[in-house]
Parts: sequence; structure tokens; C-alpha cells
Amino acid sequence: MKLFTNHSSKTTLQHIAAEQAAAGIVIVALPIESSPMPTYTRILFANDAFARITDSSVAAVFNTNLLDFIDEPYNSELATALQSGVQHLLYVRLTSHSGTQMYAHVHCTPLQGIETINATEHHIICTFTDVTDLMQTNESLSAEIDSLEDNMHRRTNELQEFIDEIRNELRQRGILERELQRAEKRYRSLAENFPNGAVIMLDKRRQCLLVEGTQAERIPLHVTDESRTLAEPLASAAEPAISQAFEGKHCSFETMLSGEPYLLHAVPLTAERQFIDAVMLVCQNITDFKTRQHLEKEQEMTELKYRFVTIASHELRTPLAGMMLASGILRRYWETTSDEEKWEALQDIMAGLDRMSNLLDNILVVGKSDSGKLPFEPQEIDLIHFCRDLVREHEKSLGQTHTTIAEYNTDSLAFLGDPKLLRLIFGNLLSNAYKYSPEATTVHFFLHCTPQNVTITVQDAGIGIPAEDIPHLFDSFHRGKNVGEIQGTGLGLAIVERAVKMHGGAIAVESTVNVGTTFRVVLPLSLSNT
Repeated sequence: MKLFTNHSSKTTLQHIAAEQAAAGIVIVALPIESSPMPTYTRILFANDAFARITDSSVAAVFNTNLLDFIDEPYNSELATALQSGVQHLLYVRLTSHSGTQMYAHVHCTPLQGIETINATEHHIICTFTDVTDLMQTNESLSAEIDSLEDNMHRRTNELQEFIDEIRNELRQRGILERELQRAEKRYRSLAENFPNGAVIMLDKRRQCLLVEGTQAERIPLHVTDESRTLAEPLASAAEPAISQAFEGKHCSFETMLSGEPYLLHAVPLTAERQFIDAVMLVCQNITDFKTRQHLEKEQEMTELKYRFVTIASHELRTPLAGMMLASGILRRYWETTSDEEKWEALQDIMAGLDRMSNLLDNILVVGKSDSGKLPFEPQEIDLIHFCRDLVREHEKSLGQTHTTIAEYNTDSLAFLGDPKLLRLIFGNLLSNAYKYSPEATTVHFFLHCTPQNVTITVQDAGIGIPAEDIPHLFDSFHRGKNVGEIQGTGLGLAIVERAVKMHGGAIAVESTVNVGTTFRVVLPLSLSNT
């Protein structure tokens, strides 16, 4: 590559130095007559360093356009600098043939006073110094500065928010302190004037921190110069409840203080750290409550006795009147009465006796159950066969005017239960279904067995049960308001509930007036009550 006409030794040495320099060096030629922004700058010389920068060879870049190696918008800046004819210093970004990008510090210097081959061109030497690391460092520092600025702004905002929170907390604390003072006054006033009782606060050592109330003098205390503790017998009676309260549980118990009954509530008191550091005993005199409860019980028993006498007298009087009429006819007209009429009269007497006997049996069952004397004698039976026989028995005696559908999800089921009580459960439910359902309706009996329990459902399409009667449905002698003239004692469902409970089971009812009633009995397959 011949560029200069003067080839002195000095020039040759300079040429060698340029080729071996670490920085990229190129000499480009621009037409003298050119636009303010040339688009073609011809490379006349390039050293090895520039070739390495561009992933090319010296021969490959010779006579090519320098601007093609410069990325936009840096190439237009470089073109303007080259055309200016004066020294320039600028930064550019280059992209090599392999796609690698680098930043370079470019020093452009016009060549003057040197004879060239082509007098229509002027020439510029460009020195490319790799500053990629510096630029990356600057970018990293810039990003770090931006991050620091963001952090500073964020921390400044956080600090401001913290200051605002502190100010607000101080304001709130002042408000809370005033509220606390007022609350403390109200609490002490409440404790001192606690009606018909007393309030005791105990720490973990069972020291009395507070004993206040209108009846605080009734609380037995052991007082020394250094402490106050509960005295016997209250200390022993209250200790289990106090221990549970320190474990976070609310407990209540009754005890006698000064010869009168008191109800005590042990309440855990939690500190700010969610730590139970005290227990409050709320003591309330329940003498009046006990008296009122006793009177209400007596009144309930009086009402129960009245209902019993009323229902029993009616249920006994009706069959007794029929029996007396039949026996009177037989006694007076025995000789003239046919055998058929005699048999009918005897059947009426026997039916009346059965009805009276059933009533007395039911009364005895309820009485024994309430007193805990009803025997429970479980034995293993096939519950499926038991229920099938019972359903057929009731169909013959009570369900002749109804359609009965019985369904079982198994053919046999070993069950441990009391046959007499089971007969009372299912018999009463079936009897009620027939009794309170219009003729030509259907009574459903379903038995569904699972590994844990057996569910028996009795469903009718009868008169239903009013909603206000359902809470009292299993009370002795209670009858629904819509039963009308349908005979009954109000003992059947009471017996059913007691028998179900003795088997460890449960009974539920769903009913809609004039639509029907469904009773559902669930009995466990493993008896816990033996």
C-alpha cells in the first residue's frame, strides 16, 4: 500500500510504529469537494490493532468505508468531525463482524503539508482507543448511582414515614393514655360496684392484686404484711379453674361462700406480649337465681303433673267407658245376646285393656328413664330381620289403609342393641306415621348401613308438625297444636328419644305442615354404652 511520495527513514519508522501501536489507527481519505456530511470515507491505511477491533484483516478493511464500522448515530458524528478539517475528540460505538460491540475514544487529526498521490483528497488520521471497560464501568457506576439515589429517596421517604408514624404514635399515645386513665377509672368503679358479687385478680403466685365488689367482704382471704391470698376452702375449690385459666381456658364452677351459692368464672388476662400474666375471678351470688330456678322447676313439675293428670285421665276414661258399656251389655243381656255380639263386646273390652296397659307401660318407661332405672340389656340381633318383622307387624295392625315401602341397603346386619328399646323406637315412629297420615298415603321406612353406623328413616305424607312445636317435640306429654281429635298421650316421642340416647345414637326431625314429616335415627354400630 503506497500512500506517501516521501519515503524517508523517519517516515518508515513512523509507519512501523503506527502498524505496531496498541491503539487502532486508520488513515482515511475524503474528497476535498464534499457535502457537509460525507457518506463515504475511504480507508487508506489500517494497523493490526484496528483489524483486531473489527474482527477483520488489514487487507480486508483497505479501501472500505470507515463509517460502515461505526454504529448509528455515532457514524454521523464521526463524518461531521472528519469533514470539519480540524482536530476532534469523540466517542463512538463499533460493531465487529462477529457482532461484538465496543466503545472507542476517537482522536481525529488532519494530515497537512504532506505530498499525497491524489491531490483531490484530504486525509485524516484516526486513532481508536478502546474504552469499553471504562464505559461499562461508567455505566455500572451510573446504574449504581441511580440505585443509590433511588435507595436514598426510598430511605428518605421511609424515614419521613417513620417520623410521621412517631408523631402520630405520640399523638395516639397521648390520646390512649387519656383513654387508659378514663378506662382505669371506669374499671375500678365497675370492680368496686360489681353488683351482687366480687372481682378478684390473681398473679401466677396466686397473690391477690385486686379484690373489689359489693360483696368483696364475703371472699375469704389470708392476709399478711406482704401479701393477700385466697383462704380455704375457696383456694382449693378455685385452684383447678385458676390453673386452666393460666393455660388460656375459660372455666366456670359453683361454690359456697358464707353459706350462699356463688358462680365463679376464671378468665385469663393477656399482656401485650400475648403472655397470660394474671387471672380474673368473677364471683356472682346466685342465691336469687337458684331460688328462681327452684320455683321454675316446681312450676314446670306442676304443669307436667297437670298435663299428666289431664291426658292420663282422658286416655284412661275413654277405654274405661267402652269397657264398662260392653260389660254392662253382657251382664244385662247375656241370655239374649248372640255369640257374635258377645265376642265383639269381649274384643272391645280387650282393646280397652290393651290401651290402658300401653299407657301405663309408657308412663313407667318415662319414669324409669328419667330416674336412670330403665334397664338397658343389649344383645346381638339381625337388625334387618328385626325391622322387616316389625314393619310387617305394623302393616297388619295399623297400616292396612296405607301403602308401606321398606328399603334396606343390605340383606343382613349384626347389631348389638336392646330389642325392647328398639321396638319402642321403630314401633312408635311407624305408629305415628300411620296415625298422623291420611288414608291412601305412603309411609316410607329406609335402613341404610355404613361401616360406622346405621341410619333408619321413617317418612310420612301426613299433617306435619308446626315449627313452634318442634323444640318441645320430645318433652313428656307434649302434643302438637294441630293433632285435633287424634288420640295420643304425648309420650311416644319422649320414649323414642330416651331409647335412642341409651343406644348412643341421635334423632332428628324435618317437617312441613300439611306436607309430611321425616324422622331420622342414627345408631352407632359399636356401642359405647353397655
